[in-house]
Amino acid sequence: MIRRYRGALVNGDFGTALDLLHPGLVFYPPKQGLAFGRDDLRQMWSEPEEEREHLTSVLEPGEVEQLPDGRYFSTTRETMRWRESGEIAATVERGAVWRLDDGRIIEIRVFPSVAEARVAIEASA
Repeated sequence: MIRRYRGALVNGDFGTALDLLHPGLVFYPPKQGLAFGRDDLRQMWSEPEEEREHLTSVLEPGEVEQLPDGRYFSTTRETMRWRESGEIAATVERGAVWRLDDGRIIEIRVFPSVAEARVAIEASA
């Protein structure tokens, strides 16, 4: 499920990605204090990229592992390039914790780094 979702995002297949999300989804991006629902993600995906920023972004999904409590952990490397020059602006590796419900993704928590995700997993164990 998670691999299919991440593959759909990488390929720009937002319809498939949306179908894999539970209607009650809560998405927590790396910036603390923010939370988005399924409809918020749909709206973000429908916005033209050039209106959002001067960067392009390429995601490289890493492995997905099931945790003992039934949640899942994954890593992703994001390479951002300046749209104008193509030069690399930043490369970031993030960790995420996922929960599934009724065959769909109901929660995604993205952490600023893989280490911070691991700390959060240990704290909640």
